[in-house]
Amino acid sequence: MKSVSWTLGLLLVVGWMLSPVAWAQPKSAPPFLKPLMDQLMAIDTVPTPQELRAIDPQVEDRLVDAAREPALNEYARARAVTLLSLFPTPETYARLLTLQTEPDEEIAAMAVYVAARTFGPEAPDMVLETTIAALYSPSKTIRKKAILATRWIGRPDDVRQHLHVYLEREVDPELIRLVGRTLRKVNAVGQGQSQ
Repeated sequence: MKSVSWTLGLLLVVGWMLSPVAWAQPKSAPPFLKPLMDQLMAIDTVPTPQELRAIDPQVEDRLVDAAREPALNEYARARAVTLLSLFPTPETYARLLTLQTEPDEEIAAMAVYVAARTFGPEAPDMVLETTIAALYSPSKTIRKKAILATRWIGRPDDVRQHLHVYLEREVDPELIRLVGRTLRKVNAVGQGQSQ
């Protein structure tokens, strides 16, 4: 009886440990996304833009399609958004702005972060307004990513000012602490230290 209980317990633990693995598997990708699935499910690799274009010459559009595809799991959809950062063009920025309006808060939040991370250091004027607007989203998920994204915007004085104004309204303790950490990073950048 004891060995049956132990075996059952072990099976439950193994099942519990493997549940994230099962969650990570895509449901069923539409045919037009199947060529990209290896890249969307990869964990420790970052493809080059050339590798992605070899899969599909219109890969940027396919990445947007993947980010919106409900048949894909959250990981594959979020990775599609992050892979857009490999193509730092005005067209990619427009795609990221469109994804910021997605009903899925995780995808919208990731689009806010990727836009600021990709374009903020070199083109801060392009991303400052939309990133700051995301700070006031009703979604905590989007606000959190927007806070994290501000550190990449190459206008530290403006970012500091906006974060201080934001702090006057925010009541969530987690986000208040996150703003404090972000301000320390922004202040370090403003003083010439690296991010």
